[in-house]
Amino acid sequence: MIKNYFKIGFRNLVHNKLYAAVNIGGLAVGIGCFTIIMLFVQHELSYDRFYSHAGRIYRVYQKQTGNTFLGSEFFAVTPTRLGGVLEEECPEVEVATTLKDQHALLGHDNNHYWQYGLAADDQFFKIFKPEFIRGGSQNVFGHARSIVLTASLAEKIFGDENAVGKLITYQNNNTYTVTGVVNDPPFNSSFQYTYIVDIRSIDAYAKDLGRTTWRGNNAQTFLLLKPNATVAALEQKFAGIIKKYRDPEAYANYPFQDQYFLERIEDLHLHAGINFDMGTKGNRQYIHLFSWVAVIVLVLACVNYMSLAVARSARRVREIGIRKVVGAQRSQIIAQFLGESVLITFFAMALGLILAALLLPTVGHWMDRPITLNFTQNAWLLPALLALLVAVGLFSGSYPSLFLSSLRPIIVLKGKTGGTSALPLQRILIVAQYTVSITLVIGSLVIHHQLQYMNKKDLGYDRKNIITIQLLDRSVTIPA
Repeated sequence: MIKNYFKIGFRNLVHNKLYAAVNIGGLAVGIGCFTIIMLFVQHELSYDRFYSHAGRIYRVYQKQTGNTFLGSEFFAVTPTRLGGVLEEECPEVEVATTLKDQHALLGHDNNHYWQYGLAADDQFFKIFKPEFIRGGSQNVFGHARSIVLTASLAEKIFGDENAVGKLITYQNNNTYTVTGVVNDPPFNSSFQYTYIVDIRSIDAYAKDLGRTTWRGNNAQTFLLLKPNATVAALEQKFAGIIKKYRDPEAYANYPFQDQYFLERIEDLHLHAGINFDMGTKGNRQYIHLFSWVAVIVLVLACVNYMSLAVARSARRVREIGIRKVVGAQRSQIIAQFLGESVLITFFAMALGLILAALLLPTVGHWMDRPITLNFTQNAWLLPALLALLVAVGLFSGSYPSLFLSSLRPIIVLKGKTGGTSALPLQRILIVAQYTVSITLVIGSLVIHHQLQYMNKKDLGYDRKNIITIQLLDRSVTIPA
């Protein structure tokens, strides 16, 4: 019977090409938009979740009450010694690392490369465990001046040669030994770097690490907590540690009140408003908004299918009446129309995925995100699409199947439909569909006009004839 249902459904689509095109096209656009938006949402929520112990990795940040900078009292930087102190004095901490993001000028054979990287201690490799291609993670900073390169930078500088053991200049001053080559960090990582240099080899940080007390905030601190550690219990110890290790002379007239907090690494990307933070930032409110828009667009496509199916019911009432007369049960008629709905959804999903695949490069460029429709990299994608296929098919066909299966045989065989055009639910669906659609269109136009206003507002000068130059050498002077 199921095979028969799909055969009848396919014949109806072939015989009613315009109806099929409108229905499949509408659903395809809805499914395509839903897929694009949800892939973006999934990408934003995937940041920093690929670490093996992501649930136990935390970043220490602080609130300096009264010290408002760029509209925020929160700061990502902490004392350089904080990580080592927490590792020594707090049993909840398994490993702690100190790091700082920075730009640096690297050189080799009279070639120079301005790169963005990290200054970190060797504990960094125990917490984040970047995959080594060459060299090893054991004692990677064993040399006095050590540096680890990413695969892309190693290839850029040394080509196909083994970079391990080679010498490069760092900041045009000192010679460093390459002790390892690691894979480039994935795009959904808050740490985007091309090199990792030993923070202890940088004089300013080495001086801080050598002090018994701290005098400022210069680096970021990340912790790997033990499996049974309690975050709240560790946070309660921060006040005592601050009081114990803060330099009394440096903070004698300090006017602000500091509080330290822990934040899961999985929350870094969507936690904006922290000064001196690292990595690209998303917006949690936008994620919620986009998710709702995706669901609304998909529901609108389903409602559109329902309305067209019920409006077309007049052509199929005789078929339903004859089937009921010869003994068809209501459940069988419901199953037939649900099967047709799933079949239409299948074709619409195939077309919608093609549409999404064509538009994703452009959308990814707009969003500055490498969003792709990749089934091999996203194992969840295929099961999610199959679940979506069934859900959309059943939801879209639910109202038409229940309505058409409820028609009385005697009435429909006389050519009457029971006043289908006056069904209250159908009228509600149509009004709601148009209302939501018009609201989305108006909202899109308002946002478009605001962006155009921002881009074209006269600022009082010609932006085309003004350039900015970033000076990479502080010794360069600009003549008056």
